Parts: sequence; C-alpha cells; structure tokens
Amino acid sequence: MKLTTLEEAFRDIAFLCGGVFLLRPADALRFVEEHRVAAIPILGIEGFRVLEKGRIQPQQEHTADFEFEGANTHQEAKRFLEKRLNSGLWFEVVSADR
Repeated sequence: MKLTTLEEAFRDIAFLCGGVFLLRPADALRFVEEHRVAAIPILGIEGFRVLEKGRIQPQQEHTADFEFEGANTHQEAKRFLEKRLNSGLWFEVVSADR
C-alpha cells in the first residue's frame, strides 16, 4: 500500500492491516486537523475493532460518510471522533487525497 504524505507522517502510530490505515481516536483527531490545515476534505470515517492476530472487524454503527454533507467535513469528522474517544476502536479516515 502506498501511503499519502499525511499518512506517512502518522505511520509510526498507525495500525496497517492490508490496505487499511487505522488510527486510535485521539490520533485520528490530529490526522483530521492536519487535513484541515492542508485544505484536504475528509470524505468519511470507519471504525474498526482490532481482534487477535491482527485481524480487524468493521463496526458499521461507527461509520460516517461526509462526501455528500456539504458542510465543514473537518468539523463534522472531529465531532464524530470526539464522541468515540474512549471507544477502544481504531478509525480509518478517508480523505480526498487518497
């Protein structure tokens, strides 16, 4: 998997599973902020539970699609993640630079 420039900056704290780049909620918040500074829209976020042996399981109730929101995607993404700071989940943040 070829990482984007911003993903590369977060590589040391990310969990890579196949083609999925996952971050803990607090790190995902920082990742969203870096996208805001770079003016790169956030398209969506998907939550995952990390299981034994490095497997992951998507959590559909912890998924948000901002592609059609028309609002400030960075602010919406931050609100979404802030509600899940202590969830124990990992998050894939999908942005327009992928």
